[in-house]
Amino acid sequence: GQVALKLLPRVLRNPDLSFSERWGGLFPLFAWFGHVMFAVTMILAVIALLLKPSLGWRFALFVYAVYLFGWAALFGSMLIANRFVGRNTPLWRYVIDFQIVPYLTLYVCWANLRSLPATLMGRSRVFLRTPKRGSASTSS
Repeated sequence: GQVALKLLPRVLRNPDLSFSERWGGLFPLFAWFGHVMFAVTMILAVIALLLKPSLGWRFALFVYAVYLFGWAALFGSMLIANRFVGRNTPLWRYVIDFQIVPYLTLYVCWANLRSLPATLMGRSRVFLRTPKRGSASTSS
């Protein structure tokens, strides 16, 4: 989120970037906002169902259909990307490996949502590397 807020104005204002370069820079930055919006939408849908049960099964079915559409779009786009980069994973193996992706995506959505208040308030988080023990170098 911090990177997106910092770089979006630069990418949008840079006159030296072509449309495709600008799109290539904006797409990954907007992904953070997409994850946050997905998490907010899911929370609001659950709250709406709890506060107004008369919305009933049709609303729940609509929310589920949106989730399934997103899942199918993610499946298809990742399969196309897999083929585009030349990995050509067999379809049966890809289907098995893909099973964890929706859950990881949901986790990323919730993690990005949790970071939203700090990001919007301008609080920066410092990434600290894990301390390493020992030495990788060998003496000759």
